[in-house]
Amino acid sequence: MASWLERIFATLIPLVCLLVYLALPYYAILIPLTSYFIAKQYSSDFVADYALKFFDVLVSALVIVSLVGLLEFALVIATGDGQHLLPVISAGSLTMITAMLGLLYSFVMSIIFMLFPLMGSELKIPVSLRIFEILRGRRKNVRGITS
Repeated sequence: MASWLERIFATLIPLVCLLVYLALPYYAILIPLTSYFIAKQYSSDFVADYALKFFDVLVSALVIVSLVGLLEFALVIATGDGQHLLPVISAGSLTMITAMLGLLYSFVMSIIFMLFPLMGSELKIPVSLRIFEILRGRRKNVRGITS
């Protein structure tokens, strides 16, 4: 069971990330990553897990928005070659709508990540690629085998 101090630190990570996003949007993704390494250094697994999960959510949203943007780029080329114009794709509004949905998803998940650590419960993320959780799990397994 995590202490109240760990719960508060885990709650502050998304809050600080949102505040940094308002001032410097490109550096906001670094907050959970640096929080993860700091929490690992002080051996606070609860804070490190939440920081890693939040970083995974942000990276997942960024990857999904990038893939949809790439898909729209391919559709613009395909419709331009075929001389067919689709208004949603040609105007670039599909990318804008996807980016806004990704930003909304990140904001909602930030609020959820502010509430769940206070309750001390485990959080299952609905839309996440879990890239970094899988990599961390493999690293733990490799350490367990070599020790």
